[in-house]
Amino acid sequence: MQLAARVRPRDIEDFFELGEYKLKVKDVRLVTDRNTRKSKGVGYVEFKEKQSVTKAIAMSGTKLLGIPMIIQHTESEKNRIAEEAARAAAELAAASSTSATAITVAATGGPAANALSRIYVGSLDFTLTEDDIRSLFEIHGPIDFVNLHKDSETGRSKGFAFVQFKRAENAKQALEKMHGYELKGRQLKVGYSTEADKSGLAYNATVGLANALAAKGEIGCCPSQLKPVPALMANLARRDDPSAPSVAVPVVAKLEVSATRCVLLKNMFDPTQETEPDWDTEIRQDVKEECGKYGKIVHIAVDKNSQGFIYIKFDAIPFAQQAINALNGRFFAGKQISATFMLDVVYHAKYPEAAYL
Repeated sequence: MQLAARVRPRDIEDFFELGEYKLKVKDVRLVTDRNTRKSKGVGYVEFKEKQSVTKAIAMSGTKLLGIPMIIQHTESEKNRIAEEAARAAAELAAASSTSATAITVAATGGPAANALSRIYVGSLDFTLTEDDIRSLFEIHGPIDFVNLHKDSETGRSKGFAFVQFKRAENAKQALEKMHGYELKGRQLKVGYSTEADKSGLAYNATVGLANALAAKGEIGCCPSQLKPVPALMANLARRDDPSAPSVAVPVVAKLEVSATRCVLLKNMFDPTQETEPDWDTEIRQDVKEECGKYGKIVHIAVDKNSQGFIYIKFDAIPFAQQAINALNGRFFAGKQISATFMLDVVYHAKYPEAAYL
């Protein structure tokens, strides 16, 4: 938990117990400097009820003493959740090993294809997670998996990872644009994966885990079974031929990202079909007007060189959640919108000016 330096344990306890969810706090511990005894702006909270943890994480981004808090699982809890998921996946995979093997073999496409679609990413900040890396690189194209290497004893990141794209051209684009990119004060080193990683074993293991979790219903996209947003659909649909048949875009199963104030909308437009001057500005205004119905927007950007990516930062997490609930999975002009949370660190790396909004 990231906190204001002057915060007291009692402030944190009151924040959760008197806040929206009325959570019952068992203990609060602040991390302090051993010499000065001043707070380092980090703390740990233990709740009396297990279900309170999810609600507490949903409050990440809410301000306490004027500073937006970053609330997330402790590393030990993340490891426990990952171990439980892996165990469940292994049990399910064992029960259906024949079908899982067939799917894995069909998906790999051979070691040569894997090598051209897999890149190495080095000089990573040690606090980055696999979800952070995925969010950073998936703007260049669909990703099959991210493999962040960690110390076997401590579980701490070693500062490098492998990213497997679905298509070789996306891996090439990521390599060209991300090599030397500065993230959290470090310049990324990006290149094609080494011979040691060309066996495809990591890929096979990841696909098997994803298939098993998907079959069990433990991974998936955000809810989308809510009312449509006709104003946005009408605004954007006029740019395309209304008689064109609707084509569903497959939704790729992925591990859920914790709630944040940042939202990424995908498949909102096709830059190759936009010919009007300042078309991106017009789309930006349309989306801002529609998404403003769910809460105050502090930043919005249209990536005109992407496949329909629009980045939105709301003033509070509940606003972002309402937008995702309303937009994710909706159709307009033959396209299906994907609306997901985006990690703050990745959003701010792309748009530094939004970091203090």
